[in-house]
Parts: sequence; structure tokens; C-alpha cells
Amino acid sequence: MRNFQCNYGQTLFFENTLCLQCNEKVAFDPDTFTMGPIGDRQLCRNGLEYDVCNWVVAEEGAEYCLSCSLNQTIPNLLEPNRRRWWKSLEHAKRRLIYSLLSLGLPVESKQKSEGGLAFQFIEDQRTNTIFID
Repeated sequence: MRNFQCNYGQTLFFENTLCLQCNEKVAFDPDTFTMGPIGDRQLCRNGLEYDVCNWVVAEEGAEYCLSCSLNQTIPNLLEPNRRRWWKSLEHAKRRLIYSLLSLGLPVESKQKSEGGLAFQFIEDQRTNTIFID
């Protein structure tokens, strides 16, 4: 994973959401493989509402970035700690998507293509301590 730079020369890491030099919100753009101030671009809905994504939306009228548009199931966010776990999963998934894109491999949603990708972040019920009768 490479590092990026803000317009002012500050090093930005892949998971950054704020530039410490200019104090501007930053995001990754998968279309241009750049990271910098959001400007007039739209941040992914999962970043705006849940602070689990730092990618911009590429498609006009879309709410989710390329990475988050691949989600079919996300954790139950009403349960304690789920958002923190989900954020960790999303970090790993975005690194995977970045790698696939950098290798020139197709990244399409299962909703758009039969052979597309879909992620289901579900909990292993064997570790669930809550039992419902």
C-alpha cells in the first residue's frame, strides 16, 4: 500500500480522513487512485453516517462508493462493538479492492454482473452469547 500526499505535502495514509497539515477532510478516489481533500466530491454514505469509509462516490446519483456498493449484509449496528468491528472489516476490504484495482482486475457488484463481488459481514452464531428462544 502506498502513501499519498496532501496538496501541502503532508503524508496521507490510506485510512486517513483528515489532513493534519491543512485540517481538511480527505478521501480516496478509486477512479484516479488519488487521495486528498474532498472538495466538491461526495463522500460515501457509510463515511458520512457511520465513519467507516473514506472513499468518494464515483457514480453520479449514487450514495455508496465502489467498495461499499459491494456490501450485501453489514453487521447489526444496534449491538455494542459492531460498528468498531465493521470499520475494521471495511478497512481490510478497501485494501483488497485497492489491490484488485491496481492489478487491473475487474471489480463489479454482483447486482450488476452475475460473476460480480458481494460481501456479507455476518456473525458466526457459535460465538454469539445472546440466545433467543
